[in-house]
Amino acid sequence: MRKSGLALASAFLALSIAAPAVAAEVTFRVTHEMAAQDAINIAAIRFAERVAERTGGTIEVKVFPSAQIGHDNDVLEQIKGGADMIVITNPGGSAPAEVPDLSILDGPYVFDNFADYRKLVKSDWFKSTVQQLEDKAGLKLLAANWLFGVRHVLTDKPIRTADDFNGLKIRIPPLPMWVETFKALGANAQTINFGEAYTALSSGVVDAVESPLESIYAAKFWEVKKVISMTGHFTNWIAPIMSAKVFNALSAENQAILLEEAEIAGEIITALALDREQGFREKLMAGGVTFVDDVDRASLGAKSKAAFSQIPEWTPGLYETVRAAMGK
Repeated sequence: MRKSGLALASAFLALSIAAPAVAAEVTFRVTHEMAAQDAINIAAIRFAERVAERTGGTIEVKVFPSAQIGHDNDVLEQIKGGADMIVITNPGGSAPAEVPDLSILDGPYVFDNFADYRKLVKSDWFKSTVQQLEDKAGLKLLAANWLFGVRHVLTDKPIRTADDFNGLKIRIPPLPMWVETFKALGANAQTINFGEAYTALSSGVVDAVESPLESIYAAKFWEVKKVISMTGHFTNWIAPIMSAKVFNALSAENQAILLEEAEIAGEIITALALDREQGFREKLMAGGVTFVDDVDRASLGAKSKAAFSQIPEWTPGLYETVRAAMGK
């Protein structure tokens, strides 16, 4: 599986060809908060190159990693206002006021496996909710298949059971579902933008971060703390999101190109995320990191499930609806 996934990603990347040297009719800025070497950036660059090539250079896409032009929440507000930007971010936090139900995608252990998520995004519930995102928030989801990774905890002590989270000062993104998750676990969660997380960790503002292994490595969090507990508390999927108004103003042909290339880029990042995880584990171990594998995920899942009853804005019975859409 790993070889076939890596071959898929390599083949797609090898197809990237410089766009024709013609004047662009529109230029989109693609932004995300991850480092330049992260799989997100690799997939974003491939997306940019392919869109320029297929549109004959009439659409230009420039990629800005590491929140160079703003953090996700700020960029989303600009996009809602009609900015020619595409943000690669967590769809669950894209419109918390307008479409709060989407934040269930950020729930702890809501997916038993990757197949569950893929089944969910093909469901009538997901299609309806994404349409609400467009109608109520003016946001267009270009693709929903970008696997960011399974998230684990980096700190200076093992996390084996739910009780080990008690009082732990941990950095999390400013997402309501994640706030409630770590509150349910008894942690002292601090909502801090990703670009500021290293400073928060190294200065002692927080004692822990949680992220996929690749991001822990790329952001150099491992320089500060040396214990990673394989909690797997969130399976994190992200998405390229742009202004629905701007998208609808494009020709039907260019709309199709954006959607198709966003979907292909999602397969690239998913293949890279899966293929590179073991490699990053080895790199982290070489940097002196110790891994804790005997985590009682059942205790974490049981205790964190209380978070699903703490979002009053959700449609009643949302958790059961989503599980049913996955055939559970």
